Amino acid sequence: MQHRHRILYVSPFAFKASGADESLIEILRNLPKDRFQTFVVIPRGSPYTERLKEVCHKVVSIPMMRLKRSMNPLYWILYLIWLPIEVLIFFYLLLWHHIDLVHINMESTLAAAFSANIVAIPVIIHYRGNTTSRPKWFFDRFLRLVTRISHLVICISHTNSLGFIDRNLHHKLKVLYNPVDLVRFSTPKSRSYFLSKGISKTTAVVTYVGRLHPRKRVLDLIEAFQIIYENSHHNLCLAIVGGDPNIDLEQKYLQILKERVSLVGNDFPVYFIGHEADIPSVLHSSHCLVLPSIDEGFGRILVEAMAANVPVVGTRSGAIPELLQNGKYGWLCNTKSPKDLATVIIEVFNDQTKAMEKASKAQKYAETVFSPRHYITELTSYYSQFLDSKDA
Repeated sequence: MQHRHRILYVSPFAFKASGADESLIEILRNLPKDRFQTFVVIPRGSPYTERLKEVCHKVVSIPMMRLKRSMNPLYWILYLIWLPIEVLIFFYLLLWHHIDLVHINMESTLAAAFSANIVAIPVIIHYRGNTTSRPKWFFDRFLRLVTRISHLVICISHTNSLGFIDRNLHHKLKVLYNPVDLVRFSTPKSRSYFLSKGISKTTAVVTYVGRLHPRKRVLDLIEAFQIIYENSHHNLCLAIVGGDPNIDLEQKYLQILKERVSLVGNDFPVYFIGHEADIPSVLHSSHCLVLPSIDEGFGRILVEAMAANVPVVGTRSGAIPELLQNGKYGWLCNTKSPKDLATVIIEVFNDQTKAMEKASKAQKYAETVFSPRHYITELTSYYSQFLDSKDA
């Protein structure tokens, strides 16, 4: 029987909706089972536990402390106390499971990398951060540390990689777009999802899908939609899908959004849908997907919408222009500008022929660039560089 290399993946998030974990599931689902045996370490209480168990050999849940950009001294004291304990936990896991390679799914946990360095196991770190500039003093040091303790750094977009390149840290760097389950997003369970939410089938739905975080600028979208509504576009509604009830920041931002909607009036057609797992049905029931974020490291929902043949609107920020090829596969607007965002959304609906032509081209582009098959071919070639030399 062919020897299977054992890979340990570490994913630090415990959110209901996590692009990093969605990407990890795609990796595990498509990785050749005859060549690799996969282990995943996640925080206790992760909502992704059961889904990960379906696609890997073993899931291990441990207490995990995520690295944050915090100015709170108490956080750093606790982090520095816990870090050596977490390093020891990973040291034990690496030896017990005879791990051949460590793949860290997000740079906000590095304990496994320190452990792997101690026992001379290759380390790949996936860098998914949305910014590498603020605060500069922190990232000058942090990106050098990430490069130093890894054998390879994988960035999720060219924009996402600039922080390394600008600091002359490109010698271990690769760019690999996140994979998306194209079949799942092209074949939904339903194309009338919003009917159950009280939205008429004759109403065109503008949709936002994602976390409710100030960086996502959903407030800009609500203000843009107010402009649209006040210009007599009453055949449109706005659906906001997302929000984790277990995260205080998201719940506070949700309250701000609801208060802003209430100022317009009871007939203002904005629907707060909440968390939804069936995103393909949401997208196929939408007429336009909007991502108004700033500093987006990738923008996974844009690719999912393109795969679903839905017109997309994004901001000129972060990796969004890169994914949309500077407007070739979607519409771009200025950041922090509800007026410009409103103008672009109206443009989409004023020329539906152009919108569907662009969406169709975007779907073909997504099938070519973001396919799991292409991703796995690239990723396994990276694995082989280190595993083959290790075997030798």
